Amino acid sequence: MKRYGYYEYDPGLYPRMLWVAVGLGPEDLEGVFKSKRGKPVDFDLCEADAVTYSEVRKCSNNKIGELVVFDNHATARLVGVVSHEASHVCDAIEEAIGMEHGGEASAYLIEWIASCINNARLGIGDFIEIENDETN
Repeated sequence: MKRYGYYEYDPGLYPRMLWVAVGLGPEDLEGVFKSKRGKPVDFDLCEADAVTYSEVRKCSNNKIGELVVFDNHATARLVGVVSHEASHVCDAIEEAIGMEHGGEASAYLIEWIASCINNARLGIGDFIEIENDETN
């Protein structure tokens, strides 16, 4: 039986969570996350290999963070795609806390984000299982 879910990472230092999902579609994520203002997130994965959703709120505990969704495990291995999404997450976190981008602080933040994405690909981290029709 395939497990459906996402990985959750807490940076500790920053007031934002990072969630990484691989191979999940909009139907899997609806009801799990909402916008910061409590409205549904437009999970339009279009034809991108990966998408970063900024300032989403986890429905179960109202924590705010960034959600990165990869279309599959092969995409999550691509250094360019991982770097691209890590940059978006870094920008969102820095904007949320009023941090100017650049220097060592940004470099370490991007490193942490990319490492979390890689860990999710490898199955390392806090896995949060999503209930769905196939597992019920």
